[in-house]
Amino acid sequence: MQEHFHFTTEDQAKLQKQYSAIFCFVSAQLSLIQM
Repeated sequence: MQEHFHFTTEDQAKLQKQYSAIFCFVSAQLSLIQM
């Protein structure tokens, strides 16, 4: 059970990094479109 929780936490961190990268990418694209 503890191992599974650890895995979930690690997975969450990976997802968070992915979302951050996507968010930054989208923000840059929107800025370029507005300019």
